[in-house]
Amino acid sequence: MKWTALCLLWATTAHAGDVELDRIYWRPNDNGHEVALHFTGGVKEGDLLRIKSAIIEAAVGNKLVSALWLDSWGGDGDTGIMIADWVYRTKIEVFVDDTCLSACAFAALVALGHGRLVITDKAEIGVHQVITTATGKPDLPWTRMAAEILRKYGAPREPLQLMCDAPSDKMKMLSPSMLAAFGAEVMQQPFKWGWW
Repeated sequence: MKWTALCLLWATTAHAGDVELDRIYWRPNDNGHEVALHFTGGVKEGDLLRIKSAIIEAAVGNKLVSALWLDSWGGDGDTGIMIADWVYRTKIEVFVDDTCLSACAFAALVALGHGRLVITDKAEIGVHQVITTATGKPDLPWTRMAAEILRKYGAPREPLQLMCDAPSDKMKMLSPSMLAAFGAEVMQQPFKWGWW
């Protein structure tokens, strides 16, 4: 029984999102005074509160959060919309250097529409129709509703149309050149130290 509980804990941790304060390596950062909220893992309920808590933590440490760094396979669509709304209201820069798929892409598309998306040439941003969790089937009406909300927040029309047209099992990847045509700043991925 203990082994099963431990395995479930590990599985939950592996799929849960994480929000940490991290250094900004892709542009000058005022000698470390400016930091990014580094969001990794799955998008899930409560993530917006965790983002806001990290901002408070930064302020207590005399740091300024000036970017949202996304690296997520996606997750809960409602939470993705709430994070996109927060990006719209705060006018924060969004940075993607690896993967930002599905619900993660909502915030990136809003930043893109306002000229505040920075990506590396290795970044992968992908969209598709939303899947209803209960049935596992595509939900085109919800996808269209989400696209309308994101359009109101300033996301470009063409990537949203691709989101509505892409079947849920066929992720449509938005290339760096396509994103650059809509105003994303594309930079070469600089070397980063790994764990070794």
